[in-house]
Amino acid sequence: MLHRHKKDTASGKLPTAQWDKVTGNILDLQLLPKLTGPGQEHWPSPKRYVVQLHPADREPYTAQIDIPPVDFPDDFYFSQPGAVTGFVVDPASGEVRFDMDDPRNSTTAHQKDFDLLENQILAGTPAGPGEAVTGPPWIVPAICPDCGAPVDQATSAMALDPKCEFCHEPLPVQPRG
Repeated sequence: MLHRHKKDTASGKLPTAQWDKVTGNILDLQLLPKLTGPGQEHWPSPKRYVVQLHPADREPYTAQIDIPPVDFPDDFYFSQPGAVTGFVVDPASGEVRFDMDDPRNSTTAHQKDFDLLENQILAGTPAGPGEAVTGPPWIVPAICPDCGAPVDQATSAMALDPKCEFCHEPLPVQPRG
C-alpha cells in the first residue's frame, strides 16, 4: 500500500533505520475493480503496481504495491510500465512503497520538467551541444515501418514515446527543429 511516510518532524525526512531506499522499475500497472460502497462510486479505481526492485545487497526481486484511492497522495506521479524510480522497503516486514522523497514520484517535479521543455520548444531554443533531445515535437513517419499501418502523425509527433497504435512498436523519430 502507499501511505504517507511518517517523517521525523525535526528533519522532515524518512526515518532511515526503518526504511531502506531502493531503485527499481515498474513492470506493470493494473486497475483493480472499483470500490462500490456508499460514497465510493465516484472514486478512481484502485491501482496495483508490479515492480522489480534492485537492492545493492541482493538479487533483484519482484513486489506488488496496491494503492487504494483513499491513499493517493496529492503529489504522486502515476508512472507507467518501464519507468525507473525510487522505492522504500521495510526490511522487517518486506513492505514496499513508493519513495515520496524521490522527485521521480512527484507530479510537481515532472511538471517543472515539462514546463521547461515547453518553454524551450515555444522559444525555438535548440538543445545545446551534448544535451539529449528527450521529448516532442517529433517528426514521425506516415506509415509504421513494422506493420505498415497508417500513423496518426499529429498525435504521435507530440507523444513522449511515440508508438504505433496498431502493433505498439516504437516509431522511429527525429527531433523537429
